[in-house]
Amino acid sequence: MVARAAVYALITPLVILVMAGLPLLVSAEIGGFAFDPMAVPRAALVFIQSAMDGSVFTYKAGFTEWDFRLLGPKFLLVSFLYTALPGAVGIGLGTFAGVAYRRRRRGFMDRLSDFALATPDFLVIFAVQIAASWIVDAAGFPVAFGGTDGKIAALPFAMMSVFPFFISYRSAAEASRRVGGEEFITYARAKGLPERLIVRRHIGAALIPGLEAELPVIIAFMQGSLFIVEKSFSIPGMAKLFFDSAFAGRRKLLMRAIYQYNHVVISLLGLAISCVAVYAFLRLALALARKALTRE
Repeated sequence: MVARAAVYALITPLVILVMAGLPLLVSAEIGGFAFDPMAVPRAALVFIQSAMDGSVFTYKAGFTEWDFRLLGPKFLLVSFLYTALPGAVGIGLGTFAGVAYRRRRRGFMDRLSDFALATPDFLVIFAVQIAASWIVDAAGFPVAFGGTDGKIAALPFAMMSVFPFFISYRSAAEASRRVGGEEFITYARAKGLPERLIVRRHIGAALIPGLEAELPVIIAFMQGSLFIVEKSFSIPGMAKLFFDSAFAGRRKLLMRAIYQYNHVVISLLGLAISCVAVYAFLRLALALARKALTRE
């Protein structure tokens, strides 16, 4: 595991250096386009040189220069919170629903989970926005679903919980159906143990390994949603910082902004760090849940 983590830690920055340089390969010229295969190595070399002298953290938003070191930690924390907390809530509720709704045959909730996981993020966001607005308006609830005044807004938080909920529901429902027919479950019921105790001690604990295996998929789904959610709701996180400042340098021509390669790399590295932190957080939460269930 340590060796694999070391390999990932080495490969990820290299992949980001290449990905961030892809827009530089093709440039508009008078009468057509120009392809420059050496643009990526040159940009990567400039990034390394800038990292050595400290100028890599400076980026431009219009005609104003900013230092990423002053704003980056805040944006990184926001992205972490909007991924880790909804992820934990979604996994918890989805697992509970999967166990509670377990049946031998797939039912309505299973079809709903398949539909939700196959629906693009922006359509889910749009649908839930309409539903939430209608409910608030019809019921007269004085609830603010938008805004970023320092509090976690309810609607984007719910958006980020959708996919972890349905993925964990599907994993928990399938695993609980499979485990429900195992000999140790039959033996526990034959001994007269209460069903709640069986669910908590045996079925619940047996679901944790499956959920741990689904964590990379859950985080990948949430990371894709994070770009849409932060941009749509103006949440000051790493994804929005990437969108707002990567192409917001000094304008050379009207309606054309400078592509800031260094800042794109920094933003993507920040998102990668957020992913690792979220994975560690959710993995620890599942480990604590398993310990609480088994009492071991």
